[in-house]
Amino acid sequence: MTRNVVEIYSVCMAMSESAPVVYKLFPEENALVAWVRGSISFEQIYTLLNTIIMDDDFIPGMNSYYDLSQCTDIDGDLAVLSAFTHMLNEPNEKIKPARTAFVLPAHNNKVVNMVQGMVLMISASIIDHYCFNHDDREGAFEFVSFRPSFRAQIDDMTHQVQSACFATSAEQGFHKHSD
Repeated sequence: MTRNVVEIYSVCMAMSESAPVVYKLFPEENALVAWVRGSISFEQIYTLLNTIIMDDDFIPGMNSYYDLSQCTDIDGDLAVLSAFTHMLNEPNEKIKPARTAFVLPAHNNKVVNMVQGMVLMISASIIDHYCFNHDDREGAFEFVSFRPSFRAQIDDMTHQVQSACFATSAEQGFHKHSD
């Protein structure tokens, strides 16, 4: 079963904290879009990436846009971070040339520094990664070559993801977003 948009509250079942992550794959646009709200761990990032790669709609080489403007913290086991970066840096059939944009939160230097550090750690990857300030979404959209009409669709989805009613409806675990 395809999970185009998934709200993941406990990506790693053994972990007590929750990290709402919503992603949507757009095969017709060659795009992956994801939003992170709250705190997320390296373990959850690694599991999220594997979940996306196993999604029926995933196509290697998709350009990615990660909205971290609502992310409050990133931490975890450094061994897991090392495995994550190794997976992205080593050639394999699921990693193809693409571009990834990270939109960073305002006024959260820890998250900004963590993401910039991870980008440095995956600099050997065939995927080009770049960080953008929260107020430069257009620059991020241009970097990943999103068309203007697609950008408007992403902006609409961003408002839905950030709304309180969406967060409340996702308390049951996985939540399929209705377009």
